[in-house]
Amino acid sequence: MFKRTFLMLIMLLVTMPMVAQAQQLQVVSQPDRVYVFHNDVAYVQDALSLPGGAEVHLVLPQTAMVDTLVLRENGERVKNYSVRRESQTVIAWQSENSDGLREITAEYLLQGMGWQPKYDMILHDETESAAFDFFAEIQNNALNLEDVEMFLVAGNVGTSQILTDNLGRASNQLYAAEQLADFDGSSASVETVTIQHVYELGTASVPVNETLYTHIVSGELPARRVLLWNAPIEEQVTVIYKVKNETEQPFTPGIVRSYRDGLILGSDGIERTPIGSEGSVTVGTLPDVRVSRGETSQQENPNEYYDTRHTVTLEITNFGEETIELEVIDFSQENAIEFSFDREPARETNNVLRWVFVLEPGQTVETTYNYLTP
Repeated sequence: MFKRTFLMLIMLLVTMPMVAQAQQLQVVSQPDRVYVFHNDVAYVQDALSLPGGAEVHLVLPQTAMVDTLVLRENGERVKNYSVRRESQTVIAWQSENSDGLREITAEYLLQGMGWQPKYDMILHDETESAAFDFFAEIQNNALNLEDVEMFLVAGNVGTSQILTDNLGRASNQLYAAEQLADFDGSSASVETVTIQHVYELGTASVPVNETLYTHIVSGELPARRVLLWNAPIEEQVTVIYKVKNETEQPFTPGIVRSYRDGLILGSDGIERTPIGSEGSVTVGTLPDVRVSRGETSQQENPNEYYDTRHTVTLEITNFGEETIELEVIDFSQENAIEFSFDREPARETNNVLRWVFVLEPGQTVETTYNYLTP
Protein backbone atom coordinates (compact mmCIF):
# COMPACT_ATOMS: atom_id res chain seq x y z
CA MET A 1 0.00 0.00 0.00
CA PHE A 2 1.54 3.32 -1.10
CA LYS A 3 1.04 6.25 1.25
CA ARG A 4 -0.54 9.35 -0.19
CA THR A 5 1.02 11.36 2.63
CA PHE A 6 4.40 11.06 0.91
CA LEU A 7 3.32 12.21 -2.56
CA MET A 8 3.97 15.88 -1.94
CA LEU A 9 7.41 15.14 -0.49
CA ILE A 10 8.26 12.82 -3.37
CA MET A 11 7.14 15.38 -5.97
CA LEU A 12 9.31 17.99 -4.26
CA LEU A 13 12.34 15.74 -4.39
CA VAL A 14 11.99 14.75 -8.01
CA THR A 15 11.70 18.40 -9.05
CA MET A 16 14.88 19.44 -7.21
CA PRO A 17 17.94 20.13 -9.39
CA MET A 18 20.36 17.19 -9.56
CA VAL A 19 23.47 17.62 -7.40
CA ALA A 20 26.60 15.58 -7.06
CA GLN A 21 25.87 14.27 -3.59
CA ALA A 22 23.07 11.83 -2.87
CA GLN A 23 19.69 13.16 -1.85
CA GLN A 24 18.51 12.65 1.72
CA LEU A 25 14.93 11.66 2.33
CA GLN A 26 13.35 11.40 5.77
CA VAL A 27 10.01 9.65 6.25
CA VAL A 28 8.06 8.55 9.30
CA SER A 29 6.89 4.97 9.57
CA GLN A 30 3.11 4.77 9.75
CA PRO A 31 1.87 1.14 9.86
CA ASP A 32 -0.52 -0.05 7.19
CA ARG A 33 -1.24 -3.38 8.91
CA VAL A 34 -1.11 -4.25 12.62
CA TYR A 35 -1.31 -7.62 14.39
CA VAL A 36 -2.04 -7.04 18.08
CA PHE A 37 -1.11 -9.67 20.70
CA HIS A 38 -2.37 -10.13 24.25
CA ASN A 39 0.93 -9.26 25.94
CA ASP A 40 1.12 -5.56 24.99
CA VAL A 41 3.03 -6.21 21.77
CA ALA A 42 2.02 -5.62 18.14
CA TYR A 43 3.56 -6.77 14.87
CA VAL A 44 3.33 -3.96 12.30
CA GLN A 45 3.85 -3.80 8.56
CA ASP A 46 4.57 -0.55 6.75
CA ALA A 47 4.74 -0.07 2.96
CA LEU A 48 5.71 3.09 1.09
CA SER A 49 7.01 4.26 -2.27
CA LEU A 50 10.19 6.39 -2.49
CA PRO A 51 12.52 7.58 -5.26
CA GLY A 52 15.67 5.53 -5.73
CA GLY A 53 19.22 6.71 -5.27
CA ALA A 54 18.51 8.63 -2.05
CA GLU A 55 19.84 8.20 1.45
CA VAL A 56 16.69 7.18 3.30
CA HIS A 57 16.10 8.05 6.95
CA LEU A 58 13.14 6.04 8.24
CA VAL A 59 11.85 7.24 11.63
CA LEU A 60 10.40 4.40 13.70
CA PRO A 61 7.95 4.77 16.61
CA GLN A 62 9.63 5.24 19.98
CA THR A 63 8.51 1.82 21.24
CA ALA A 64 9.61 -0.10 18.13
CA MET A 65 11.87 -3.08 18.84
CA VAL A 66 14.62 -2.28 16.37
CA ASP A 67 16.26 -5.70 16.58
CA THR A 68 13.09 -7.24 15.09
CA LEU A 69 13.13 -4.98 12.01
CA VAL A 70 12.84 -6.62 8.59
CA LEU A 71 13.59 -4.03 5.88
CA ARG A 72 13.07 -4.67 2.16
CA GLU A 73 13.49 -2.60 -0.98
CA ASN A 74 11.69 -3.88 -4.10
CA GLY A 75 11.27 -7.22 -2.35
CA GLU A 76 14.97 -7.67 -1.48
CA ARG A 77 16.36 -7.40 2.04
CA VAL A 78 18.33 -4.22 2.70
CA LYS A 79 21.71 -5.67 3.60
CA ASN A 80 23.30 -2.66 5.29
CA TYR A 81 21.59 -0.06 7.43
CA SER A 82 22.39 1.91 10.58
CA VAL A 83 20.37 2.77 13.67
CA ARG A 84 20.55 6.21 15.25
CA ARG A 85 18.96 6.73 18.65
CA GLU A 86 18.72 10.38 19.63
CA SER A 87 15.40 12.13 20.13
CA GLN A 88 14.06 9.67 17.55
CA THR A 89 14.93 6.19 16.36
CA VAL A 90 16.15 6.57 12.76
CA ILE A 91 16.98 3.75 10.36
CA ALA A 92 19.34 4.98 7.62
CA TRP A 93 20.45 3.29 4.39
CA GLN A 94 21.40 4.14 0.83
CA SER A 95 18.60 3.29 -1.58
CA GLU A 96 19.44 1.63 -4.88
CA ASN A 97 19.57 3.86 -7.96
CA SER A 98 16.40 3.68 -10.00
CA ASP A 99 14.65 5.65 -12.74
CA GLY A 100 11.36 5.19 -10.90
CA LEU A 101 10.07 4.68 -7.41
CA ARG A 102 11.32 2.01 -5.03
CA GLU A 103 8.87 -0.03 -2.97
CA ILE A 104 9.96 -0.06 0.66
CA THR A 105 8.52 -2.38 3.31
CA ALA A 106 9.35 -2.34 7.02
CA GLU A 107 8.11 -4.93 9.50
CA TYR A 108 8.85 -4.88 13.24
CA LEU A 109 7.48 -5.55 16.71
CA LEU A 110 6.06 -2.61 18.64
CA GLN A 111 5.57 -2.43 22.41
CA GLY A 112 2.72 -0.56 24.06
CA MET A 113 -0.28 -2.01 22.23
CA GLY A 114 -2.31 -5.02 23.32
CA TRP A 115 -5.82 -6.42 23.61
CA GLN A 116 -7.99 -8.59 25.84
CA PRO A 117 -11.33 -10.34 25.25
CA LYS A 118 -14.41 -9.15 27.16
CA TYR A 119 -17.44 -11.41 27.45
CA ASP A 120 -20.96 -10.79 28.76
CA MET A 121 -23.50 -13.57 29.34
CA ILE A 122 -27.16 -12.88 30.14
CA LEU A 123 -28.91 -15.91 31.64
CA HIS A 124 -32.63 -16.56 31.28
CA ASP A 125 -35.00 -18.14 33.77
CA GLU A 126 -34.88 -21.27 31.68
CA THR A 127 -31.48 -22.89 31.24
CA GLU A 128 -31.70 -23.84 27.59
CA SER A 129 -29.95 -20.70 26.25
CA ALA A 130 -28.02 -17.55 27.15
CA ALA A 131 -27.32 -14.26 25.35
CA PHE A 132 -23.57 -14.09 24.77
CA ASP A 133 -21.46 -11.11 23.60
CA PHE A 134 -17.75 -11.06 22.74
CA PHE A 135 -15.94 -7.72 22.57
CA ALA A 136 -12.25 -6.90 22.19
CA GLU A 137 -10.63 -4.25 24.39
CA ILE A 138 -7.71 -2.72 22.48
CA GLN A 139 -5.31 -0.50 24.42
CA ASN A 140 -2.98 1.70 22.37
CA ASN A 141 -0.14 3.45 24.19
CA ALA A 142 2.26 3.42 21.25
CA LEU A 143 1.31 5.76 18.37
CA ASN A 144 -1.63 7.16 16.44
CA LEU A 145 -3.13 4.62 14.08
CA GLU A 146 -5.42 5.83 11.33
CA ASP A 147 -7.19 3.61 8.79
CA VAL A 148 -4.95 0.59 9.30
CA GLU A 149 -5.76 -3.05 8.64
CA MET A 150 -6.05 -4.53 12.12
CA PHE A 151 -5.86 -8.14 13.29
CA LEU A 152 -6.19 -9.39 16.85
CA VAL A 153 -4.04 -12.39 17.68
CA ALA A 154 -5.26 -14.70 20.45
CA GLY A 155 -1.87 -15.44 21.93
CA ASN A 156 1.42 -13.96 23.08
CA VAL A 157 4.65 -13.23 21.25
CA GLY A 158 7.98 -13.65 23.05
CA THR A 159 10.03 -10.47 23.45
CA SER A 160 12.85 -11.73 25.66
CA GLN A 161 16.37 -10.87 24.55
CA ILE A 162 17.96 -13.14 27.16
CA LEU A 163 18.90 -16.71 26.29
CA THR A 164 17.74 -19.21 28.88
CA ASP A 165 18.39 -22.91 29.40
CA ASN A 166 15.51 -25.15 28.40
CA LEU A 167 16.60 -28.77 28.33
CA GLY A 168 13.34 -30.21 27.01
CA ARG A 169 12.97 -27.87 24.06
CA ALA A 170 16.67 -28.05 23.24
CA SER A 171 16.65 -31.84 23.06
CA ASN A 172 13.54 -31.75 20.87
CA GLN A 173 15.28 -29.39 18.49
CA LEU A 174 18.26 -31.73 18.28
CA TYR A 175 16.02 -34.74 17.76
CA ALA A 176 14.41 -32.89 14.84
CA ALA A 177 17.85 -32.07 13.42
CA GLU A 178 19.12 -35.63 14.01
CA GLN A 179 22.04 -34.17 15.95
CA LEU A 180 21.39 -35.65 19.38
CA ALA A 181 24.88 -37.13 19.45
CA ASP A 182 26.19 -33.57 19.70
CA PHE A 183 23.94 -32.73 22.68
CA ASP A 184 25.97 -31.82 25.77
CA GLY A 185 23.03 -31.42 28.14
CA SER A 186 22.65 -27.65 27.88
CA SER A 187 21.27 -25.28 25.32
CA ALA A 188 19.92 -21.78 24.83
CA SER A 189 16.40 -20.85 23.90
CA VAL A 190 14.11 -17.84 23.99
CA GLU A 191 10.39 -17.33 24.42
CA THR A 192 8.10 -18.90 21.86
CA VAL A 193 5.04 -17.52 20.11
CA THR A 194 1.68 -18.99 21.15
CA ILE A 195 -1.09 -18.26 18.64
CA GLN A 196 -4.57 -19.76 19.02
CA HIS A 197 -6.52 -17.70 16.49
CA VAL A 198 -6.36 -14.48 14.46
CA TYR A 199 -9.45 -12.22 14.39
CA GLU A 200 -9.68 -9.93 11.35
CA LEU A 201 -11.20 -6.54 12.19
CA GLY A 202 -10.81 -4.79 8.83
CA THR A 203 -9.86 -1.10 8.76
CA ALA A 204 -9.69 0.67 12.12
CA SER A 205 -8.35 3.85 13.72
CA VAL A 206 -7.04 3.94 17.30
CA PRO A 207 -5.59 7.22 18.63
CA VAL A 208 -2.64 6.97 21.00
CA ASN A 209 -3.48 6.62 24.71
CA GLU A 210 -7.01 5.53 23.95
CA THR A 211 -8.87 2.27 24.45
CA LEU A 212 -11.08 0.92 21.68
CA TYR A 213 -13.89 -1.56 22.29
CA THR A 214 -14.96 -3.41 19.18
CA HIS A 215 -17.55 -6.14 18.73
CA ILE A 216 -16.34 -9.55 17.60
CA VAL A 217 -19.41 -11.78 17.73
CA SER A 218 -22.63 -12.38 19.66
CA GLY A 219 -25.63 -14.65 19.68
CA GLU A 220 -28.25 -16.57 21.62
CA LEU A 221 -26.32 -19.71 22.46
CA PRO A 222 -27.38 -23.08 23.90
CA ALA A 223 -26.58 -23.24 27.63
CA ARG A 224 -27.06 -25.95 30.23
CA ARG A 225 -26.63 -25.70 33.97
CA VAL A 226 -24.33 -28.10 35.79
CA LEU A 227 -24.30 -28.39 39.60
CA LEU A 228 -20.96 -29.66 40.88
CA TRP A 229 -19.60 -30.39 44.34
CA ASN A 230 -15.82 -30.82 44.51
CA ALA A 231 -15.94 -32.63 47.83
CA PRO A 232 -12.25 -32.57 48.93
CA ILE A 233 -11.81 -28.80 48.58
CA GLU A 234 -15.24 -27.09 48.64
CA GLU A 235 -18.06 -26.81 51.16
CA GLN A 236 -20.64 -25.52 48.68
CA VAL A 237 -22.15 -26.62 45.40
CA THR A 238 -20.85 -24.68 42.38
CA VAL A 239 -23.20 -23.55 39.61
CA ILE A 240 -21.56 -23.86 36.19
CA TYR A 241 -23.07 -23.02 32.82
CA LYS A 242 -21.86 -24.97 29.81
CA VAL A 243 -22.24 -22.65 26.83
CA LYS A 244 -22.02 -24.09 23.34
CA ASN A 245 -20.16 -21.92 20.85
CA GLU A 246 -22.42 -21.81 17.80
CA THR A 247 -20.93 -18.55 16.51
CA GLU A 248 -18.49 -18.24 13.62
CA GLN A 249 -15.49 -17.43 15.84
CA PRO A 250 -13.68 -19.40 18.58
CA PHE A 251 -13.59 -17.91 22.08
CA THR A 252 -10.14 -17.13 23.44
CA PRO A 253 -9.62 -17.44 27.23
CA GLY A 254 -10.98 -14.43 29.07
CA ILE A 255 -13.31 -13.09 31.75
CA VAL A 256 -17.08 -13.58 31.46
CA ARG A 257 -19.48 -11.37 33.43
CA SER A 258 -22.81 -13.07 34.03
CA TYR A 259 -26.18 -11.32 34.51
CA ARG A 260 -29.76 -12.35 35.21
CA ASP A 261 -32.88 -10.28 35.89
CA GLY A 262 -30.85 -7.07 35.58
CA LEU A 263 -28.41 -8.12 38.30
CA ILE A 264 -24.77 -9.12 37.90
CA LEU A 265 -24.12 -12.60 39.25
CA GLY A 266 -20.34 -12.50 39.14
CA SER A 267 -17.28 -12.96 36.95
CA ASP A 268 -15.38 -16.07 35.96
CA GLY A 269 -12.91 -17.19 33.33
CA ILE A 270 -13.82 -19.18 30.25
CA GLU A 271 -11.36 -21.55 28.63
CA ARG A 272 -10.50 -21.56 24.92
CA THR A 273 -13.71 -22.68 23.23
CA PRO A 274 -13.48 -23.78 19.58
CA ILE A 275 -16.50 -23.47 17.31
CA GLY A 276 -18.99 -26.22 18.13
CA SER A 277 -17.57 -26.98 21.58
CA GLU A 278 -18.75 -26.03 25.07
CA GLY A 279 -17.12 -23.50 27.38
CA SER A 280 -17.58 -23.58 31.15
CA VAL A 281 -18.49 -20.47 33.16
CA THR A 282 -18.98 -20.53 36.94
CA VAL A 283 -21.79 -18.18 38.01
CA GLY A 284 -21.86 -18.77 41.75
CA THR A 285 -22.93 -21.32 44.33
CA LEU A 286 -26.21 -23.02 45.26
CA PRO A 287 -27.14 -21.71 48.73
CA ASP A 288 -30.07 -24.09 49.33
CA VAL A 289 -27.92 -27.22 49.23
CA ARG A 290 -25.79 -28.25 52.22
CA VAL A 291 -22.86 -30.61 51.73
CA SER A 292 -20.25 -32.16 54.01
CA ARG A 293 -17.35 -34.57 53.67
CA GLY A 294 -15.99 -36.47 56.63
CA GLU A 295 -13.05 -38.89 56.82
CA THR A 296 -11.85 -41.12 59.63
CA SER A 297 -8.92 -43.53 59.83
CA GLN A 298 -7.82 -46.28 62.19
CA GLN A 299 -5.08 -48.86 62.27
CA GLU A 300 -6.55 -52.20 61.34
CA ASN A 301 -3.73 -54.64 60.43
CA PRO A 302 -0.66 -53.70 62.51
CA ASN A 303 1.41 -56.58 61.08
CA GLU A 304 0.62 -55.79 57.45
CA TYR A 305 2.12 -53.16 55.10
CA TYR A 306 -1.36 -51.81 54.30
CA ASP A 307 -2.48 -51.34 57.89
CA THR A 308 -4.72 -48.23 57.99
CA ARG A 309 -8.42 -48.24 57.09
CA HIS A 310 -9.92 -44.94 55.89
CA THR A 311 -13.66 -44.27 55.80
CA VAL A 312 -15.08 -41.34 53.81
CA THR A 313 -18.69 -40.15 54.18
CA LEU A 314 -20.33 -37.70 51.77
CA GLU A 315 -23.64 -36.11 52.82
CA ILE A 316 -25.91 -33.84 50.77
CA THR A 317 -29.20 -32.14 51.77
CA ASN A 318 -31.47 -30.26 49.39
CA PHE A 319 -33.27 -27.44 51.25
CA GLY A 320 -34.53 -25.91 48.02
CA GLU A 321 -37.95 -26.12 46.38
CA GLU A 322 -36.88 -27.85 43.19
CA THR A 323 -35.49 -31.23 42.29
CA ILE A 324 -31.83 -31.04 41.42
CA GLU A 325 -29.28 -33.26 39.70
CA LEU A 326 -25.90 -32.93 41.35
CA GLU A 327 -22.48 -34.19 40.26
CA VAL A 328 -20.06 -35.02 43.06
CA ILE A 329 -16.36 -35.65 42.62
CA ASP A 330 -13.74 -36.96 45.01
CA PHE A 331 -10.19 -38.21 44.53
CA SER A 332 -8.75 -41.59 45.46
CA GLN A 333 -5.23 -41.89 46.87
CA GLU A 334 -2.68 -43.34 44.49
CA ASN A 335 -1.21 -45.76 47.03
CA ALA A 336 -4.58 -47.04 48.29
CA ILE A 337 -6.03 -50.55 47.83
CA GLU A 338 -9.20 -52.50 48.61
CA PHE A 339 -11.75 -49.80 47.85
CA SER A 340 -15.27 -50.56 48.95
CA PHE A 341 -18.25 -48.37 47.95
CA ASP A 342 -21.85 -48.49 49.06
CA ARG A 343 -22.64 -46.57 45.84
CA GLU A 344 -20.23 -47.27 43.02
CA PRO A 345 -18.77 -44.14 41.36
CA ALA A 346 -17.48 -43.69 37.84
CA ARG A 347 -13.69 -44.10 37.83
CA GLU A 348 -11.95 -41.46 35.68
CA THR A 349 -8.39 -40.46 34.89
CA ASN A 350 -6.26 -38.63 37.46
CA ASN A 351 -7.87 -40.70 40.27
CA VAL A 352 -11.22 -38.93 39.95
CA LEU A 353 -14.31 -40.56 41.49
CA ARG A 354 -17.63 -39.21 40.17
CA TRP A 355 -21.20 -39.72 41.35
CA VAL A 356 -24.49 -38.27 40.08
CA PHE A 357 -27.29 -37.76 42.62
CA VAL A 358 -30.89 -36.65 42.10
CA LEU A 359 -32.36 -34.99 45.18
CA GLU A 360 -35.98 -34.09 45.75
CA PRO A 361 -36.82 -30.99 47.84
CA GLY A 362 -36.00 -31.70 51.49
CA GLN A 363 -34.14 -34.93 50.70
CA THR A 364 -30.80 -35.98 52.23
CA VAL A 365 -28.51 -38.55 50.62
CA GLU A 366 -25.37 -40.12 52.03
CA THR A 367 -22.70 -42.33 50.54
CA THR A 368 -19.72 -44.00 52.18
CA TYR A 369 -16.58 -45.68 50.92
CA ASN A 370 -13.40 -47.01 52.51
CA TYR A 371 -9.89 -48.12 51.54
CA LEU A 372 -6.53 -49.21 52.95
CA THR A 373 -3.22 -47.31 52.91
CA PRO A 374 0.26 -48.05 54.34
